Amino acid sequence: MSFVLAGSRPTHYDIQAGVQAAVFLDGNSADSPVQNAGVRLLTDASIAAGSVVASLDLGSPMHGLAEPVGAKLLAGWSAGADTLPTRLALHQRNGTAYLLDRELPTACNGMHGSFSTGSSTLVGCIDGMMLVRHPTATTVSDGQRLATALRVGTIAGHPRLPDHFIGIATEGAAPAPVTTRFYAVNGETATVSDFTPEGWATGRVRRAHGFDRSGQRFFIVDDQGTLTVAQRQGGSWVNLARVAGAIPAMPTAAPWPAIAANGARDEVYHTDPVARQLVVVDSTTGAVVTRRDLGYTPSGLAWLGINR
Repeated sequence: MSFVLAGSRPTHYDIQAGVQAAVFLDGNSADSPVQNAGVRLLTDASIAAGSVVASLDLGSPMHGLAEPVGAKLLAGWSAGADTLPTRLALHQRNGTAYLLDRELPTACNGMHGSFSTGSSTLVGCIDGMMLVRHPTATTVSDGQRLATALRVGTIAGHPRLPDHFIGIATEGAAPAPVTTRFYAVNGETATVSDFTPEGWATGRVRRAHGFDRSGQRFFIVDDQGTLTVAQRQGGSWVNLARVAGAIPAMPTAAPWPAIAANGARDEVYHTDPVARQLVVVDSTTGAVVTRRDLGYTPSGLAWLGINR
């Protein structure tokens, strides 16, 4: 296609499943003139037409995020240039533009990572997470802080798991042992609980994660090449499978493994960058089905198809 979406440092891509997606452009204060952050809204139809649905230009550069929910957009806001957002601002779409509705009063310093599902949006903060509820098509709550012992920098969710999320955090800093920690979040009750995958010990680091097509199973590849699969049961996450050697030799630097789910059948794929393979996993059991040689080193992974 001839359509090109141009802008300074397009970094985050946030999707409202089956509806629309927002690309957040970080901008760059080192450019001359300075390039401010912005948001571009896309749909399948707009991509086919070679255009964007709507745009929002912000007043400074920042490493931000933007969650589209219907005609609303929750975008990061920061008082400083090239910094992480500290608050969310609600914008309402008006034709091809977004108009500022209000800034949410609840602070979320070091904001990074976000997801929207059901009637909830969750973002990561330097000392936990912030939950925003969507009571109507045009309004949002002021935001509620969910405290955790660690900074949450990644939020995982799935459209078929409404109002539930997994927050991902890092404990420790090199040269001391570094460990990935997980939090299960219920957006309906605004509660957080520790979620420890089976066999997850101090010093284990997440290299890839993702859900299957149902949203009921969560897959994690750690730095030792072990694949751990958790499953929703009775309102919590329980162990389904733990496959040692799913990646026999882990890379020592990027590109790391990547995970994607088949939307039409019960398969999940992960890449093996060292072996240069695509690994096919039965998502109902966690068992490795086959390995396919690629002939190149994979660095990313996406599934394209029709959900049947």
